[in-house]
Amino acid sequence: MENEMTFLALLLGGAALSILFLGACFYYILVVRKKQKCTALTQGVVTGRSLSGDSGLPAPLVEYEVDGVVYKRRNAAVKSTRVAKGDRITYKVGYEIGDTVDVHYDPAKPERWMMNDNSAYKMTALIPLIMGAVLLFSSMGLYILGS
Repeated sequence: MENEMTFLALLLGGAALSILFLGACFYYILVVRKKQKCTALTQGVVTGRSLSGDSGLPAPLVEYEVDGVVYKRRNAAVKSTRVAKGDRITYKVGYEIGDTVDVHYDPAKPERWMMNDNSAYKMTALIPLIMGAVLLFSSMGLYILGS
């Protein structure tokens, strides 16, 4: 029984390390690299909305201009704004058409961009990191129990 628990702990630990590595790669590609390349700043305008993937939340369609060329992009970012109505607090989800947003773009390739703080990509990258950490701690617990 002890050997089986140790084997299971090592197997789970290996899977955890793989998921952590994958999460770190996602974070580097989606957040760090994009921030390194998207150094120029301009203002964009939300011109419409489309549904964002599986979430079904409204994702902004953003238009911005660089060197006379107008770019139209859809962003995965979904913001929520706290709205107080009397004694109730509600959250308004999404950007309104006409909202002005900060657009960071790559001067060498202006179609490469990110909007505001790029939080949607951060969350996408953090999910595997959190899952990997939970699995790693679980495998350590199994190893200790098996010893």
